[in-house]
Amino acid sequence: MKQDAIDAINSTKPYKDGNDTLWLLHTLNIIDKHRYLILVGSALQGVDVGAVVSHDFKAAFPQFDSMPILHTFFPPADRKFPLEVDDELYVDAQDAEVNNDMKYEFDVAIDEPGITEGEPLIKTLQDMVDLVDKLVTDFARLLT
Repeated sequence: MKQDAIDAINSTKPYKDGNDTLWLLHTLNIIDKHRYLILVGSALQGVDVGAVVSHDFKAAFPQFDSMPILHTFFPPADRKFPLEVDDELYVDAQDAEVNNDMKYEFDVAIDEPGITEGEPLIKTLQDMVDLVDKLVTDFARLLT
């Protein structure tokens, strides 16, 4: 192998604490060869705080009742992974009315203890695809 090809491979830092995405792809690939399932669960991605603000605004200013709900999602301080029965997703004021406009966003998240815990599956896979695509493009010049 040419030295520039060796240098290009080494520059990817394909190890833990080097290129974490490449290391994760490699590690999950090894696990996948030795069992059938990689564990996933559901994780809270966002809470629609905009629905709360819109509801409160309409209550304070009834003349603006036709104003659309401004759905605005904020990530929680605790992603809550894995979600379990009876987990609280949002706590409102004790005297708050029921807000039927509230929405929540969830991720399917990958869980391999000690490797990756509760990371969004789609984002993780997209990061891996992007990295491999970049590596293939970068390494193409070394194949001649």
